Amino acid sequence: MSWTVRLTAEAEADLQKSHDYYERQGTGLGQRFLNDVRHSLDVLEEMPTIFGEILPGVRFQVVDPFQQVVYYVVLGSTVHVIGVIHAKRDPEIWKERRKAFFDQAE
Repeated sequence: MSWTVRLTAEAEADLQKSHDYYERQGTGLGQRFLNDVRHSLDVLEEMPTIFGEILPGVRFQVVDPFQQVVYYVVLGSTVHVIGVIHAKRDPEIWKERRKAFFDQAE
């Protein structure tokens, strides 16, 4: 089975901000980051349940070597990416997004 991966607007914004940050660190690094995230999303399209839950309903996958974490929810045949956030950032960011996602889904 293949799942559909959808990014929330917040996750899209996370990707843009991280891309811009890495690109300022070195030419081409932002594109490398996006390529690594794309690979991670490809894995989620094939096997989203392979990664563990960090809280009920929310799974995560680390994008190495960038230490960015893809937080996502699997509902039916869709993988909803709610954030791509650096591992050292405040976890309240993705927890608030989790709450907003499930509040909206009801």
